[in-house]
Amino acid sequence: MDIGKYIGKFLIKNNYCSLSGLGVFELKKTNATVNNADNTVSPPTYSISFTPVGSIDDSFASFIANHENVSISNASNNIKEYCIKVKEQLSQTGSYTIDHLGKLSSNNNKITFQQSSDLDMGYEPVALPVADVKPTHSEVKASNGEKLDFSYPPSHTSYRGKPNFPVKYLAIAIAAVLVVAGAYFGYDYYQNNANLDSITPSQEVSNTPVAENNTPSIDTNAVSARPATDTNATANTPAAPALSPGAHRVAIFTFTTEAAASAKAKKLNGYGNKASVSQIDSSKFVVAIEASHPLGDTVRLADSLRKFFNPKGNVYILK
Repeated sequence: MDIGKYIGKFLIKNNYCSLSGLGVFELKKTNATVNNADNTVSPPTYSISFTPVGSIDDSFASFIANHENVSISNASNNIKEYCIKVKEQLSQTGSYTIDHLGKLSSNNNKITFQQSSDLDMGYEPVALPVADVKPTHSEVKASNGEKLDFSYPPSHTSYRGKPNFPVKYLAIAIAAVLVVAGAYFGYDYYQNNANLDSITPSQEVSNTPVAENNTPSIDTNAVSARPATDTNATANTPAAPALSPGAHRVAIFTFTTEAAASAKAKKLNGYGNKASVSQIDSSKFVVAIEASHPLGDTVRLADSLRKFFNPKGNVYILK
């Protein structure tokens, strides 16, 4: 294993090389300089110094082991043998040459190093390019003596850059959410009305809505009694409870049979309303709901209940 050829490589890479038992080589660099006289640049120069005091350092051994593909201990043993060989030759001949670096000399048991004269780690001087100096022009002035400014104003742009998420897609997403929400609430409202209007249409009497300012009133005390023959229907018909203070009984639906009216009242009660059935005559049965208005306005009360329960029917206040 040729240890000498790795000394220069290790020096260039690490600026030093420690050989245990022999000494330490150091590489120093002098920066490049500019020669103004001849317009040239002097390359950097390198000088190698040697200190005959060895130190324990495995960096050089590891460097050689990586290049030779051997273990670090194997490389360390070869370095030791190399140092012994160098010292033996120094004691016999007084000098030892390291290829491409220089020569070690021994004088009165003191080892010195002389750098090789052909050692050159720099480059050839590079000539500086001639500066292209443009001639200056006299300032152009206006007729009144003021200096003219030919510079352009700073440019402006209305471009703001594209957002990460296009605005139009965000608007479409919001619109889709609103449509879905509207469809859901519309379907829910339709289902509620469908449950209330599940009675056969032929059983309900068609009446023209009465104007709000002429809402008729019917005295339930004058209503005739139900026929005694329909005992089953009478037993299942919700009785009209006593009115709460400030409440009114509002006629919502009108049917031709008591059975249909009772079924509708039962469904309304199932939804939490206070519904009852009142007989107007032998073929007219009214389903009424107990309700009140904060201001005691019966017209608004009838109108609000008409919009919610029976938009196309006749809704009015019962006495």
